[in-house]
Amino acid sequence: MNELYNDLYQRMNGFKPIRRDSKRKGETDWYYLDPRDAETVSDMQQIDVESENTPNPKLKEILAYDIKENPENYYIWRTKGDDKVRGAHAEREGKIFNKYIPPEGGNPGEDYNCRCWAEPYQSDRVKQSDVTKVDLSGLPQYAKNNESEIRNKNHKDEHYIFSKKMRNLLGYKESKNNYNKTNTSGGGIGALGMYQIRRDGLIDTGYLTKDNKWTGKNGIYSVEDFLNNPSIQEQILDEYMKVQYRYLSHFGETKYVGSKYKGLKFNFTITDTGLLAAIHRTGIDYMNKFFKHIEKDKNGMYYMDYGKINDPDLKTKFLWIETRLREFEK
Repeated sequence: MNELYNDLYQRMNGFKPIRRDSKRKGETDWYYLDPRDAETVSDMQQIDVESENTPNPKLKEILAYDIKENPENYYIWRTKGDDKVRGAHAEREGKIFNKYIPPEGGNPGEDYNCRCWAEPYQSDRVKQSDVTKVDLSGLPQYAKNNESEIRNKNHKDEHYIFSKKMRNLLGYKESKNNYNKTNTSGGGIGALGMYQIRRDGLIDTGYLTKDNKWTGKNGIYSVEDFLNNPSIQEQILDEYMKVQYRYLSHFGETKYVGSKYKGLKFNFTITDTGLLAAIHRTGIDYMNKFFKHIEKDKNGMYYMDYGKINDPDLKTKFLWIETRLREFEK
């Protein structure tokens, strides 16, 4: 898709603001065009807004108008529905998109190895529910505000607590969802339970002393008590992730939450969940090294130049981190 044409379409149809070259008294620096009931651009009313990041206050009405007048520009995102569908694309299933306002990665089939397809939008009458299903995350000002809203919600809630979906994924990655799993590699007491918590994690959460003695917290006096108490393992995961999030905050990794990353397989957004899953895989030291090595491209996206990493072990750990950041994006 031609990006210049996309930009022109968005500006002429009231989806993207336009900066004034000069303004009269009472006018703002930025405005949207209102394409409704106008035959030419000069006939369109101008909707003043405070800045380029301010969404169009008449967006819903204009969107309903555009769907009705130009239904051929819209489609329904469809996926294969199997376990190979990437998380970001699975969340788009059933949503309506405008082909000139594509989400990150492009329209169906345009992203690397994307198997999704666009189902033509067909409706004799535009319903309000259709308008609310339209995804406009491809608009910079909409994406920025939406991302901020999500991050504020996450931080208002306890963002270090994994959702059920993320717990299941982490449990599967670590133990195939087996609460009784033990792994003695690495020495000490090894890794325990569904989430494969190790000695340091149990010390940090108060279940184990530094001389490897169980404290009896929440009735856990032994490895057997730990393995036989799934509910306590779930509670410990929350306590453990809270500690890990403090490490990430202290060393500055949380400042990358919301940043776009150009991965080896496909692009993704760095999230709280991704950071926590990654630190659980490698520890804080490798996380620090990872973020010290990443670079930014001309579009402001972070990436890792693996060609510059000569240490095979470091490269392996960095690949682990990138994989976790990608897999646990949502």
